Amino acid sequence: MTTEYEERDARAKKDREFFHALVAEVTSLLGGRLEPAESATYLKIHLEAGMVIYAHIAWNAKGRIEFSGCYPTGLHDRRYYGSDFVNYKEVPKDKITCSMRRSAKDIVQDINSRLLPEYKILLDKCKKRIAQDRTHDLLQNQAMLAVAQVLGVESDATKGYGSASREQTIYFRAKEGSWANFMTRCHGSDVEIKLLVPTRTALRIAQIVRELSV
Repeated sequence: MTTEYEERDARAKKDREFFHALVAEVTSLLGGRLEPAESATYLKIHLEAGMVIYAHIAWNAKGRIEFSGCYPTGLHDRRYYGSDFVNYKEVPKDKITCSMRRSAKDIVQDINSRLLPEYKILLDKCKKRIAQDRTHDLLQNQAMLAVAQVLGVESDATKGYGSASREQTIYFRAKEGSWANFMTRCHGSDVEIKLLVPTRTALRIAQIVRELSV
């Protein structure tokens, strides 16, 4: 005699097997490649042009499969770097759910009409944003390396973790015991620099800046 837990576990196992078979058929009809499961209820479908779709059994809707777009920045990260892509008040259009009772052919039609159009737009924006960030990182690292070279010290960029996600800092101590922390961000061809220095050093810098501006 089986227990209630064993019966529930058997049903869940049967659902997972059906889910895997259905998604495999959907992937074939889409002309994609199915990546081995990350877990028993998650699958990843690789399509042309770098598109990737996550498929998983919907946890809050019994008997349904959720398909959603995946981005280079992480799982379901449709709002990469804030709300640039999607209005937070809107229902995401790069995610759909389908009944597991529907045929693979019908599900593919849904993916092509309801999911892929919006996903392609968001994925393109995401890739462009990543490219912009890489350019930003390059300019920022170059600026920091130049400043660090003049000071004869290392910067975050030389240590390999300079990033557009935060300011980079150069720590500098002069022989006479004074010190200065250089924190910088890049804005196109301009560099924003903030200095944390003792008062006497700040006065000397102010004088230099005044002389340069005359």
